[in-house]
Amino acid sequence: KINIFSVGEVHAIEVRENGKLLVGGNFERINGELCRNLVQLNRDGSLDKSFDYSRNPFYNPIVYGIGAFSNGLFVIGGQYNAAIPPSIMNGLSMLNQTGHLIKNLFFPYGYFTQTSVPYISIADEKLYAGTSVALTVNNQTTQELLSYDVAGNASGVPVSSHFTQLYRYNGFFTQEDNGLIVFGRGIGYDGSTPASIIRIDPE
Repeated sequence: KINIFSVGEVHAIEVRENGKLLVGGNFERINGELCRNLVQLNRDGSLDKSFDYSRNPFYNPIVYGIGAFSNGLFVIGGQYNAAIPPSIMNGLSMLNQTGHLIKNLFFPYGYFTQTSVPYISIADEKLYAGTSVALTVNNQTTQELLSYDVAGNASGVPVSSHFTQLYRYNGFFTQEDNGLIVFGRGIGYDGSTPASIIRIDPE
């Protein structure tokens, strides 16, 4: 039995190869034990205390997305605050198997001092990460979507630079052949007719 209370909400779950669950969201306690926003649960639902879920008792960002690589490293997409020091997970972050921060990944937050990176998908050792914020300037709408390698380095040209027309996207996921499905409204890619669902073929 898993109880999340005290203004608790779960936004993301990732099943690990060992059957344990990574759980992220906006919560303070699980089964009565203090933990903030990111935990690992054993198969029976108990708290995995080998996981460093209490890195900072005062600030852990809200977690919206979780993705895991086959080497055990995982990435969380969450709340971003420009005032937070780099030693604390912030926005798009890579962690090791026990939950220790390896590094915060580069993401073009632009002029935003507070925002989030809620969309994450991993397939074939490639990470895709995107923001929920669609920004319109001079009748041109942009919404960042980037890809990264297994080391957390941004790879190639941002996917979003190929959006020739965009109202907004509301999420994406990768298929078995590594094609990327992006869905939302008015998405045009490399000059294609804008659609609500598009497929981007693997490179």
